[in-house]
Amino acid sequence: MLFQWDLGRDSPDKVEELFWSNTRPREDDPLHDAANSLFRGTVEAVEEIDRRIRRSAEHWRLERMAIVDRNILRLGTYELLYHPETPPPAVISNDSGSVTRTPTRSASRAMASASGCSLRFSTLAANCTS
Repeated sequence: MLFQWDLGRDSPDKVEELFWSNTRPREDDPLHDAANSLFRGTVEAVEEIDRRIRRSAEHWRLERMAIVDRNILRLGTYELLYHPETPPPAVISNDSGSVTRTPTRSASRAMASASGCSLRFSTLAANCTS
C-alpha cells in the first residue's frame, strides 16, 4: 500500500480500497487491520519519518532511493517511533532485510542504495529510539 500511495499520493482510503479489492481478505482477519494500521500510521507521520531518514541517510537523498527501499525504511521508522512494543532488532531484521533482498532493474545502483539503507538502518534506529 505504501508503494502505491507513494506513486500516486491518492488518499489512504482509495489506496486501501484498491489494495483490498485485489487481495480479497476476510474482514475478520487480524492482518487486515494490522496492515491498514501500519499503512495509515506511516502516511500520517510521513513528514517526521522522512525528516529522520534524511538525517540518517548519508550520501543518498530520499528522492533518489528506489521506491521500495524508501517505503521499507518509512515503515520501519514508523514502527520504531510509534510501536515501542516491537523490539528494534525485529524491525531492523524484518524491514531492512527486505531492502537487501529486493531485486531492481539497475542492480549496481540498487544494491548500493539497499546496502547504504540497511547499513544505516541501525543508525536510524538509534535516532528513533533515543
